Amino acid sequence: MRKIFGGLITYLLFAGCASTYIAKPYAPNARMVWVDAPPSDHLRDIVKNHSATARAYIVEKAWEANSIRDHVQVEFFNTGKIYEIEGIPLEYRPISDLFWVNDRYLAFNRWSQPHHGMHYVVDVIKKKLIVAIPFSEESYLKQQNSDQRNKAEQLYELHAKHTQKDV
Repeated sequence: MRKIFGGLITYLLFAGCASTYIAKPYAPNARMVWVDAPPSDHLRDIVKNHSATARAYIVEKAWEANSIRDHVQVEFFNTGKIYEIEGIPLEYRPISDLFWVNDRYLAFNRWSQPHHGMHYVVDVIKKKLIVAIPFSEESYLKQQNSDQRNKAEQLYELHAKHTQKDV
């Protein structure tokens, strides 16, 4: 999944397709805000970027009436500052598949229901969401199990499928 999704994101970024236009319809209020460090026992899925200058993780925060919500945070080692990504819709739904595309772009998924979700990409330098792409369980499973197919074909099909819906 990470290879295919990472390849799709790289394609979008370098083809000039990634902009706030792609993200705005799906998460118009998304932003990164400076926060205090969370307790270390509430962190999961910790991933460092390629040059080990930052790390990202999912922090589980208590919410009303015994519920817990997932939040993505990014810690920059050179400044010690921690930023949280806010404004991603469906805060009560889990976050998964957190990974760095490169040192600048952090990607993750949020399932909106058992069969549909969203791929998100954040530019951690500009501190803004740049890509939000819906996906279905079917496309997710195809990405997981399709080593036989040409990667370029898969990326093209995914990109075409998502851009047709936005037109």
